[in-house]
Amino acid sequence: MKFSDIDRKEKKILFLIVLVALGIRLFFMYSLDSYIIENDWDFGYETGRLAKAIATGEGFSSPFLYPTGPTALVPPLYPYLLALIFKLFGVYSTNAAIVTLAVNCLASALTCLPLFFIGRFLFGREVGYIAAAIFAIHPSPIWYAINAIWDTTIFTFLSMILIYWLLLLPERLSYKNAAMFGVFTGFVILMKSVIIAFYPFLLIWLFLKSPSPLKKKAVCIATICILSYAIMLPWLLRNYAVFGKFTFRSNFGLELRLENCQETWDALESGAESNVFVRQHPTINLGEFLLYKSLGEINYMNLCLDKAGTFIRENPEKYLKLTLRRICRFWIGDPLGKNEWAGNLGISFSISGLKKLFLLAPLPFMLIGIFMGIRRKISDISAPVAYILFLPIVYYFTHVAARLRFPVEPVILLFAVYGFYSLIPVSIRERFEKIFSS
Repeated sequence: MKFSDIDRKEKKILFLIVLVALGIRLFFMYSLDSYIIENDWDFGYETGRLAKAIATGEGFSSPFLYPTGPTALVPPLYPYLLALIFKLFGVYSTNAAIVTLAVNCLASALTCLPLFFIGRFLFGREVGYIAAAIFAIHPSPIWYAINAIWDTTIFTFLSMILIYWLLLLPERLSYKNAAMFGVFTGFVILMKSVIIAFYPFLLIWLFLKSPSPLKKKAVCIATICILSYAIMLPWLLRNYAVFGKFTFRSNFGLELRLENCQETWDALESGAESNVFVRQHPTINLGEFLLYKSLGEINYMNLCLDKAGTFIRENPEKYLKLTLRRICRFWIGDPLGKNEWAGNLGISFSISGLKKLFLLAPLPFMLIGIFMGIRRKISDISAPVAYILFLPIVYYFTHVAARLRFPVEPVILLFAVYGFYSLIPVSIRERFEKIFSS
């Protein structure tokens, strides 16, 4: 479906939803002063440091508090976007913060569009409208848009486009479309590499769903793979030239060790969970930073990998418990703990309860929505369901943080809306549908 294929009424409604979403985000950005960032480190953390290094001519380097040389800690696309903003509006300046968060707000508001299209494709126009409208006013996307200088919001927007494009592609599989899809997928991976976990399913699903001849499907799948890899190749070649190995990002060892070591277990047992990062991460632990700097990034990450591997081999039961706990934390957070962290927002009231509410409330309706989709034999729901299932896999085994769940939240919301909508009496649904069909 092209935007030009949508009727005038749909365009007006979607324009209004996006406009309201953007207005709400900009309003809260200014009213809560989230663009006033007092500490440079809080401006993007590692990505902010990388952007500063790029903007000042030092190259893709020094992701921590002090200069340490070249890095491959994170994929390059978002740091370079942030570096461009620094170059135009000043490094760590208030103007740069305003522009960065405004870009977030725009990407978040525009996410309503692919979310509507996915909903319309799978469940009908009404569900698409409701999902897009709720996303426009939902506190969670507003929170990340105005309070997270990171790839979170933009990656979520790109992922929703990817899912909708994937749903359309089987019936429109051509060499040109496959090439465009491959290029786009490559850029999404350069934004956030976790999407690679969804990549094999994406290819298999497309191969099975397309009615095209076998040879054409095979060539198109190969085209997607080759072109997505071609987009990533300059980054891989750069890392080989700098580090002597083909690596997409270097931080797996550190991420694995953060929550898979005796210190983490001891902190969990003692109830001092908030001290885990203090004990482990080079951005907080001076000893770890000095070790990172002296060994170099690759050697330090290999050391972290060895330590994590040793802990896992010697403590399989502890690792299993930590993994199960991470899965629970990813989906339901910490039901007993409090999280009052407000980032850069000027908030004077408790937000821990609200965080739990918005995290948990959609889940039962999401399960109902998935069940109803399966019951009604909507086979294409397998693509967004797989996205929900596969995207967080690496976090289950390494490290979990609240922002890591957000890229799946639009899909959770969509299924939740469909689940709730399915429970509404048919007579009410019919009246509601007449409003949008008239």
